[in-house]
Amino acid sequence: MSNLDAHYMRLAIAQAELGMQHGEFPFGAVMVDRDGSVIASNYDTIERDNDFTSHAETMLAKIACRATGRRDLSGCTVYTTVEPCPMCFTTNWLACVNRIVWGATMKEVAEITGSAVRELAVPAEHMNELGGRVMDVVGGVLRDECLVPFTQKMAMLEKQPG
Repeated sequence: MSNLDAHYMRLAIAQAELGMQHGEFPFGAVMVDRDGSVIASNYDTIERDNDFTSHAETMLAKIACRATGRRDLSGCTVYTTVEPCPMCFTTNWLACVNRIVWGATMKEVAEITGSAVRELAVPAEHMNELGGRVMDVVGGVLRDECLVPFTQKMAMLEKQPG
C-alpha cells in the first residue's frame, strides 16, 4: 500500500463517517484524476433518496462526469471503503475508470452487519476478469479502519428503541 493510497482511502473513510452522521450505512468513496486531484467524493444516500441505486461509487461516477463534462473517466482512480458491488463496479467500468482501490470486503461487512446490509457477493476480481477491459483492482487498503464505522453503526442501531 502506498502512502497516496492510504491518504485517499482516509478521505473515503471520512465520507463514510459523514454518511453515517446523516443516517446512512458508512460506505464512502472518492475519485482522483491522473494528477491526484479529488474530482468527486460521496457517501451512500440510499436512506435520504429512498433509492437503492444511490451507492457512493455509482453517485461518484455521476458527480465526476458532471464535474469534468465527460463520460470517459480514463486515468481516474476510485477509492472506496468497501469492495464495490456489481452495480458500482459496472458503473465505473463503463466510465473507463482505470483503477479501483477498496478497503474491506463485502463479506466482512456482511459479517459485521448481519442482514442489515445486503449485496450480491461477487468479488471485484471476478467482475474484473469478466469485463474484457481489465482495471487495476487493489483490495484491503486500510481494511481495519474501513470496518470501524460499520461496527459503530451496528452499535448505534442496537441502542435504538425497538
